Amino acid sequence: YKVLWVEDILSQAKPMMGDLWQVDQVFYVSNWQRQQYEHFLDDQAQRLGWVTKNVIDPALMPDLDTVQKIPNRLIHISRPERGLKPLLEIFARMRADQPELELYVSRYHSMYEANPQVSQVIDWADRAVAEANGVHFLGELNKAELYQEIAQAQLMLYPGVWDFAETSCIAAIETQALGTPLVCTSIGALKETVAGGALIEGNAETPEYQDRFIAAAKHLLADPSAYKSAQLLGQGWAHEYEAQVVAAEWEQHFDHYFEQRYQDNQAAVIQNLIDHDDFQAARVADPEVELPED
Repeated sequence: YKVLWVEDILSQAKPMMGDLWQVDQVFYVSNWQRQQYEHFLDDQAQRLGWVTKNVIDPALMPDLDTVQKIPNRLIHISRPERGLKPLLEIFARMRADQPELELYVSRYHSMYEANPQVSQVIDWADRAVAEANGVHFLGELNKAELYQEIAQAQLMLYPGVWDFAETSCIAAIETQALGTPLVCTSIGALKETVAGGALIEGNAETPEYQDRFIAAAKHLLADPSAYKSAQLLGQGWAHEYEAQVVAAEWEQHFDHYFEQRYQDNQAAVIQNLIDHDDFQAARVADPEVELPED
């Protein structure tokens, strides 16, 4: 039994179709991702699809009873090419109205940073963050450090750009599990991933989008009831992504898959066992089987 587990969007359908002959199933990390793939793949690929989830490990997370939210602290932890420019514009407007706000930015290293175009974006991001008022660069953090920073922040801000659609967004799952509501763009699979916070429709580069984004963030920061509700919704939803929960779903799925495959192919399975001289196994599969005389 061989699974192809995909994480990114599909950009080259023909090579993938050429490899599916050796795959029993394709695991997607969201319904949105499955639809994106199957839009480009042959109809035969649809019978191979199954939607699972990315996982988080709560054992790596701090005890939230010991973590205090720091008032007016906001955080952003994505790659700079995925929305840092509109975020800095949005934050400058927010801070003009609420000077006490502080934004903390972290990012991880990408294998593509040697690319001159990507390197140019990184250089711009370093300058932009250093020059922006109230913005602090955290650098690259390990999981424990990152989780501590997320847990202390009041909100996670992620105005994702229109040309980058998340297939799941592990950061969004982690953020909700840590009790930090998320304000982000409603694009790709984020509609499935985000329960506690605000999903903003539209292009993050436009004033209309930014107005709605700022209003949603202000509402969560100013309304304790709405904030608590967002926290509880997010934490409840993130529980479904915990490793033990997803592992149990996988086990149930595997059991069902093998049982269904056996029922659909019982005669062929038994004949294959006989052809390979696995007579005892054939008898277990079907106590009434007629074995060859020799």
